Amino acid sequence: MTTKLDRLTRSLMDFYVLYQTFEKYDIEFVSIDESFDTSTATGRAMLKITLVFAELERERTSERTKKSLDSRAERGLWNGGQILGYDIDENGRGVLKINEEEADIVRDIFEKYIEVGSVKGTASAINDKGYRTKEFDSRRGKHQGGRHYNDSHIRNILKNPTYLGKIAHKGQIYEGRHEAIVNVPIFRQTQELLQRNTKSRHN
Repeated sequence: MTTKLDRLTRSLMDFYVLYQTFEKYDIEFVSIDESFDTSTATGRAMLKITLVFAELERERTSERTKKSLDSRAERGLWNGGQILGYDIDENGRGVLKINEEEADIVRDIFEKYIEVGSVKGTASAINDKGYRTKEFDSRRGKHQGGRHYNDSHIRNILKNPTYLGKIAHKGQIYEGRHEAIVNVPIFRQTQELLQRNTKSRHN
């Protein structure tokens, strides 16, 4: 029993699976506000027609969301979640604010990688200094981060154009409205070193 059908699901495929289960166990589906009677052929047909429109609305909402994200990226606004070195704009305007304490860690990671020339070596050196991944509470209140850096953490940071003051979205790079943490020469040198190391591993 639900108040409306779309409170249960907006996916036609999901509903078919659910409804087959209902039928298997002789369970009637009741939508209070829509008064569906699944004991009749007409009621079952109306139920499925309604769900088609519910799924259409879900897809339209998804399209609007994607367009909004595209527009924000083009305007240099942040669409992502938490990121080391920056704080999320509390006012929701999408402009990242530099977290100076974390920004020092980011700069140290870039400098250490250029010095040792190894992602694994960089992770080890950063962990030895007592640095840990960014800590924050998720929207559901779960504490995240505070862990040792691994190779993947380091590589993702080194390749992230956000630290250059850019916004990456769907393979495109846009000029961001936030301040850069590393300068162009350092970032470029890092990318060249990453490429050389990648080629060396594949040769």
